[in-house]
Amino acid sequence: MDVMCTTQLMIKAQPSAQEDVYEYIFLPQHDKVQVSLQNKVNTYPETLELIAVMRTINVTPCLTSASQVQYLHPVLDVIKIGNKFENINGSTHVSEADMLKGRGFVNDGRGKVLTLSKIKETRNCVVVLGVGAPSGITEVLQRIVRDKGYAVILHKDNINKDRIKLANTHKSRVLLQKLTESSWAMKEATQ
Repeated sequence: MDVMCTTQLMIKAQPSAQEDVYEYIFLPQHDKVQVSLQNKVNTYPETLELIAVMRTINVTPCLTSASQVQYLHPVLDVIKIGNKFENINGSTHVSEADMLKGRGFVNDGRGKVLTLSKIKETRNCVVVLGVGAPSGITEVLQRIVRDKGYAVILHKDNINKDRIKLANTHKSRVLLQKLTESSWAMKEATQ
């Protein structure tokens, strides 16, 4: 079974699951460590609406994520937004041996800035808007704003001081958007 099918089955199997537990074996000592990973895929209806409107004026949406690129397509298919993006970028998977040699690519922080530069160069385009919530997006939003684009910074309670500074410095082009979960999502989480 390939990565795409496996990932789709995992996502569909337990939509309310918030945690996966993995056993990681260190070699050559063979010490075992259990690792818990929490991964909740969030979709923001407002962002999807914005993408739809921007497509009507010939803006091409691109998705840039720190997640492994081979997992992005099945996740987007399951949450029914895969067809909204023409350019999907993520981190590249490498073996542990290659990672120790400095190979591979993490599409986060400076990695997202490199991805943005590559998109601009290969598509010969201008980035007009960046929308992001995770911490690794700050640097790329700074670059977009510096290049005269706009940014929407999504946040819940705590907000990074660099994001506040970016918003205060570029008030007409940066929006700090507080996220609140809808009541049905909160009710579902408590059941």
